Amino acid sequence: MRTRVWPIWGTFRLPGRAAKFLLAALLLVAGCAGPLRPTLQKSGDVWMRAEPAQALGPSARIVVLPALSDPGNERRASIGLDLLVEELRSRRPGWTLIPAETLLDPAAAGPAGPAGKDAKEILDRSTGRQGISEEDARKLAALAGATHLVQLRLLFLKTEGEAEVSFLTTVFRAETGQKVWEGTGRGVGRHTIFGLFGPISVPVFFRSIAKEAVQAVAERLPD
Repeated sequence: MRTRVWPIWGTFRLPGRAAKFLLAALLLVAGCAGPLRPTLQKSGDVWMRAEPAQALGPSARIVVLPALSDPGNERRASIGLDLLVEELRSRRPGWTLIPAETLLDPAAAGPAGPAGKDAKEILDRSTGRQGISEEDARKLAALAGATHLVQLRLLFLKTEGEAEVSFLTTVFRAETGQKVWEGTGRGVGRHTIFGLFGPISVPVFFRSIAKEAVQAVAERLPD
């Protein structure tokens, strides 16, 4: 006895327009079944550009000050600062980056000799909303034998559909303690994707957005 097999497509024959709609829906569902990722973007602006004579130079020695942030975001600010240091070491291999915390160790003090106590007093005064003063910037740079100082301020915003990380970055000149460059890097992660059955929330990690922001900063820092 021979068994007769009927093609499924022949049994469920659909008009052309309905078939195209069904195919599109199946493709959309298949796409949603794959890994969902947030959309990441970066941008940046320069608020104060250094004159050519004030450029950092290929052999700059830079004190990296602790990052500033609103209360509750200290850990995020620290992550962003670590990412910026990594980015600058990769892009500007001639620069010497000096984390400010190393100045608290007398054995690691600069040419001025053991100065951990002085450095601690300056850093304690430099964590407020205004950041470091010109006078303290000069003193700290002298302790470290540095040519410049850099400080980040984190701005972190999160809404229902996206998260935004901005780093306001300020560069100070050692001799004067004055700002010679100021700019911002911004990273945005949109974590709402619209699928077949409406909006879908996908995880967006702070580190990923912060990396976009620090790259935007590093691309704009003067050489």
